[in-house]
Amino acid sequence: MDQALNLAHSMQYERALSKLKSPLLDSLPLARYLRGLVLLNREEDWGDTAAFWKAVDLWSGLWKEAPPSRLDKADPVSDSLGRTENQGELVRALAGLQWAAAEQFRGHAWKSASLSLKAREKLKPLRDCPEAEAALALFEYYRGSLLSSLPFISVDPNRSLARLDSSAALAGRLGPLFRTAWIWMIFDQKQYDKGLKAIDRYLTSFPGHRLYRQMEGDFEFHRGQTAKALEVYRGVRDTYALDTLWRSENRLPLGYLAACGNLARIHAALGHRDSTHYYLALWRDPKFEKAQPWLPASLKKALKSL
Repeated sequence: MDQALNLAHSMQYERALSKLKSPLLDSLPLARYLRGLVLLNREEDWGDTAAFWKAVDLWSGLWKEAPPSRLDKADPVSDSLGRTENQGELVRALAGLQWAAAEQFRGHAWKSASLSLKAREKLKPLRDCPEAEAALALFEYYRGSLLSSLPFISVDPNRSLARLDSSAALAGRLGPLFRTAWIWMIFDQKQYDKGLKAIDRYLTSFPGHRLYRQMEGDFEFHRGQTAKALEVYRGVRDTYALDTLWRSENRLPLGYLAACGNLARIHAALGHRDSTHYYLALWRDPKFEKAQPWLPASLKKALKSL
């Protein structure tokens, strides 16, 4: 399983999925949960929307099935998730949170909230496990973000950030998943320099990772380094060449369009009128209309004013 995740970090999704699929691994909840994560990355990177629905099916199936009452011995690994005697229940709760996030993306807010609350209750008895503690910290952060919008309620996000930071460091093979979530929380708190250090550490190991390069561009832009952001997103655009990463086989040019949208925003900030219009025209091209629902809501909102 660790080999499969390393392949996924290297964006070799087909090879990673092949390592996670066999008659033996199909019986392990952990393997199916990880396969869903690889599929989600494939969707975000390659624009493979079919992979998104496959991931949702895996996570919803894990949530609905009765978990095993003992540790699966078929996967002898060294991290805490592999050792816990409640592996099945832990994986089920983590799958529930992933399913909830997918429902939120689909606009099913009440279903997402209900799933999240139920998953949290399953995680509470397991909080001695770093993965469970990290997931609970992530839940509490976003719950706190919602509550802080109400009058007379004060929520300290730093507590959840610290919990997630320390737990992610101990979370073994799921560490990068929680570290990515932590980076976006740092972004939300406008701690851009701190987030960039974490991004740089990841890119040292996986220098060509397109999704982390996009994160790097976002951080650089929001901390006012527009020239650096421009350089990063030009590189991202070039790696998403339509003739190599996008075909008609259920793929959408999500990475390419996100790069074009960000380049439009950056050129607008630099006062480059012609370049802004050029990238906006690519972003709004009618032939890419089907991709629009899958693109980041924050980017769509930012480009509306241009």
